[in-house]
Amino acid sequence: MAKKIPPDVLSAGEWKENCRVSDESLTAADEDIKELVARHEASQQRIQDLEKDVSSYRQQVEKLVIAFRNKARKALVCGIALKSAYKIVPSLQDQATIQRVQRLSEKATLPRWVEKEVTSVLKEAGVAETNNSLRTPALTPSREETTNDEEKRHLKRRRYE
Repeated sequence: MAKKIPPDVLSAGEWKENCRVSDESLTAADEDIKELVARHEASQQRIQDLEKDVSSYRQQVEKLVIAFRNKARKALVCGIALKSAYKIVPSLQDQATIQRVQRLSEKATLPRWVEKEVTSVLKEAGVAETNNSLRTPALTPSREETTNDEEKRHLKRRRYE
């Protein structure tokens, strides 16, 4: 701020010039304030939009969790029922049939079947799968074992790793 000078010391031209400079400073400050207010309002709107998106994603995740829990429970109950039926059924032919059904149910956990189920559950939950990020990861690399020669060789994968 400028030093206070008694009004009688300033000439009329200097006084008018000081007023004009102060007026320009106030106008610039007003414009800055308006710009900052507009930015603040835009930021607040953006925050509200993001909060809506987050709540939407939370609802989708909750639906997915419920769907996966239900699928897991159903699979567990079916597996237990098949094992119990195998133990209860006296006839060898029926036991063989149930054993085949049980093997088929174990095959349902193959990656392609899992992909199919995941895709259907995602559609149920309203999640659009736009890229491969939601897909099941590829199978893990085969295990390696060190031989006596300190060279590594690939082993065959076990059927159910």
